[in-house]
Amino acid sequence: MTMIDILSEKARLASPFGGVVLLDIQDGNTLKIDGRSLPVTVAVTDDKNADAIIHLSAQTLSDLLAGRQNPTVAFMTGKLKVTGAMGMALRLAAIIED
Repeated sequence: MTMIDILSEKARLASPFGGVVLLDIQDGNTLKIDGRSLPVTVAVTDDKNADAIIHLSAQTLSDLLAGRQNPTVAFMTGKLKVTGAMGMALRLAAIIED
């Protein structure tokens, strides 16, 4: 399974979180997680409009999805940075941790 598949599965099982979060992955891809309604969706996008943007490496995302990295620790150690609504990013972190 790819990271997008894993994230999509986690999102599909999640409750809406009321906004849009972008994962700006350093390899050039941007993933849009739309949590405004059911089902929560994940898609590759060029759109930069979101409530929060999380900047991280592909390795950090992989580690988060596999449970090898805690989102809070990743933020505190600079492995990911958040632009925009921190609360929205925290709601996404809860989805990733499940």
